[in-house]
Amino acid sequence: MATVIEAIRISNNLMDMDQLNKRPTFSRTIHNTNNNLTRILERRLDRIYLNNSLINYSQLYLRNLIPPKINDIPLSDHNFLSTTFTLPNIQMNKRRWRLKKSSILSSIMLKKIDFLLNDYSRELSSNHNSISFSQLNSLLNKIKQLYTEFQKQNDYNNKANIKNLISLLETEFKDQAFATLSAINESKKREEQLKQELNNYCEETSLKYISARIKKRHNDFTINAVKDAQGRTINKQELIEEEYVKYYSNLYDYKEDDPLSHYEMLENWTVTRDSTWDNLENEFTSQEILEVIKQLNPHKSPGPDGIPNLFYITHKEKLAPILASAFNDTLRNPHLISKNYKEGLIITIPKKGDPELIKNRRPITLANCIYKIHSKLINNRIIPILSKVINHNQKGFVPGRFILDNIISMNELINYCNDKRINGIITLYDFEKAFDSISHGSILRSLQHINIPTNIINLIMNLLTKSEARIEINGRTTIPFEIKRGVKQGDPLSPTLFVLVIEALARKILQDDRITGLPLNNSNHREKFQSFADDSASMVPDSQQLELVLQHFNSFCKATSSKLNIDKSSSILIGNPDNTNQRIPISTNPERYLGYFFTGKGITRKMPELLNTIRSSLVLWKTTDSTIKTKTNILKAFALSKLTYYSYVENFKEEELNQINKLVEWFLSAPNNKNASGFQVINLMRTKRARYPLKVGGWNIWNIELRQLAQKLWIINQFILALETKQTNSSHHKSWEYQIQKKQIHIQIPKRKLRRMEQNKNKKSNLQQ
Repeated sequence: MATVIEAIRISNNLMDMDQLNKRPTFSRTIHNTNNNLTRILERRLDRIYLNNSLINYSQLYLRNLIPPKINDIPLSDHNFLSTTFTLPNIQMNKRRWRLKKSSILSSIMLKKIDFLLNDYSRELSSNHNSISFSQLNSLLNKIKQLYTEFQKQNDYNNKANIKNLISLLETEFKDQAFATLSAINESKKREEQLKQELNNYCEETSLKYISARIKKRHNDFTINAVKDAQGRTINKQELIEEEYVKYYSNLYDYKEDDPLSHYEMLENWTVTRDSTWDNLENEFTSQEILEVIKQLNPHKSPGPDGIPNLFYITHKEKLAPILASAFNDTLRNPHLISKNYKEGLIITIPKKGDPELIKNRRPITLANCIYKIHSKLINNRIIPILSKVINHNQKGFVPGRFILDNIISMNELINYCNDKRINGIITLYDFEKAFDSISHGSILRSLQHINIPTNIINLIMNLLTKSEARIEINGRTTIPFEIKRGVKQGDPLSPTLFVLVIEALARKILQDDRITGLPLNNSNHREKFQSFADDSASMVPDSQQLELVLQHFNSFCKATSSKLNIDKSSSILIGNPDNTNQRIPISTNPERYLGYFFTGKGITRKMPELLNTIRSSLVLWKTTDSTIKTKTNILKAFALSKLTYYSYVENFKEEELNQINKLVEWFLSAPNNKNASGFQVINLMRTKRARYPLKVGGWNIWNIELRQLAQKLWIINQFILALETKQTNSSHHKSWEYQIQKKQIHIQIPKRKLRRMEQNKNKKSNLQQ
């Protein structure tokens, strides 16, 4: 029971109100007849838990009260607990307007929207006319007006029908109504009882519902209080809104950058244009837009206009040519893009740390879905050139590159340096609000440097600049403020723009001959710098070279208006390097990098802690009614999946595999206190059978031992493919290739792979001839 309570406490962010004093609430006198001694047994059996977000610590205290007596007999053998706290006075407002799924799929509205779109399509086809961007805005306004009126009328009709029904029941059919209501209630009770009994055996809880429960539990978007710059707690809605607007207005306010410093850094970045650039400036086509719309998630939240992706998916065939024409108008006249079109709605998600500090919340911008289609369209044009202009050690947001490459490379580097007793310093860098702080000027200069056509650059910059955002707090939206720097987290184009801007920093470090880096093996290849988006790491032999890296970081921050967070950056020492006058804090604990924990000895195993997390999670789900299929979904989606990322690199010990298998077996068994009446307690399915495929009667539960082997084989297969195509761009691939050539390691390539490699080699030879 204690394990279950603790799991519930952690999951729901609860605090034990007497966790510091731990005063006993139950006592009993025990007399030992053997030695005639008396002792008092005291236990803390009673507790009060409160959600952390509801606690005002300055007005909080807990009392342990002795229970009152009647005729000298205590009402209880437990002490009473009493606590006083003040709930924040937060009023949730009516939700903003959103287009409902039922309205989109309504037969009436389908006909009306089709009729409206047909008018625009006819105008587009007659005499080869085009739809301007202003006409698109007009169309969207008409669509929203039609849906608003429909939903308003629909709601009014529903309320009127209910009112009439109640009136009719109260007058003409009062007796029959009460009898019918009683029968309905009895029927519902019986239905619930049957569902409860059947649930253990044949009903399934959908994975979507389970995910919603998890999301609701962990992402509480209600903001009850906030701390201002002086650390004072504010819990009035209007003042909370003011603090948020003040914070984000300052964050997104214009900060001066240095174009000369940026141009100097860009000189180290050579870009060779080829045929990939040829189609960038072409007009957008209906087919491109259809491809973008097909990739949309119909369940994503809409932006400020309230029109979701589902609308565009439903009417994609008729909308595609209209959107293509309007978007092409923005290629020619980007200045016509309106503020409303690119306005964003910011919601904030809690991160680690004090939830009352605004900086500890991640801003996500909900852009209008039409804006995201536009942005995604541009992004699809730029993505093919990324692999040609971004260095191979940047693994973030470049197709065909994997986060694991940097993890494996770093681990191999540390192991090699330790084996050869080579001293070194690995530094992990933390940018302060990386995506939110890069200047718009640095984005413009980066796009110009890689030869993006002028019309595309102008379109991108008009989508970014002079845009506004509001913040949604407890259902209310704040006043708008201008976004004068940064890229929006939630915009499809943002990751691409960010990796293009930060590339100048990587090139400057990689091409600085004074920085020698650290070796992965005894070849000439040395590792200096690697990144996954803004998560960057440098590898140097001493603090003098680290200072050179920091100088480049300072130049980059000056050039782009960004800021390096020195206090949150950290250095890992390999051996005993010279770290005199080092500015970056030296880590004494394992440091997290790309999800793994590193020390000067390499990756630190976190499997025991991970297994405890999985166990706590499963304890919560064990207390709920679930069928075998639901349990399987829970196991795969919320427990075993947590092992997947780590098992690419880590190896499970035999006792850990046994623990995992026991957890699976325990979870699949029917809970003792949740059985339908009249049925015997039995295991729902043996673990061995549960691993079988569905077609032979199993539930396809992962075999973790085989899965981790398959994941490591996948890594080896990626290496073989790189050898085959002569694209060993990852550092550890180059290291492995060198070791194979020197026969330091051996790898057997399947014969069919060798044949294919030979065929490719012959094809290239024939082409050259």
